[in-house]
Amino acid sequence: MEAANASDSHYMGCIKAGIIAHMQGYAPQVSIEFARKTLEGHVRPTFLEVEEMVGSLE
Repeated sequence: MEAANASDSHYMGCIKAGIIAHMQGYAPQVSIEFARKTLEGHVRPTFLEVEEMVGSLE
């Protein structure tokens, strides 16, 4: 139960970092990088993986 709560907390922290960066006027790519950097190394996607995911949205 506590592990699930910790996981959810990290997930929400990632979203929070991205939204705050965007609200402070950073470019979307930079906001994504702020959010990505909050994730732990074993779950953090590489920069290239993020670029591919964002590119597939366009």
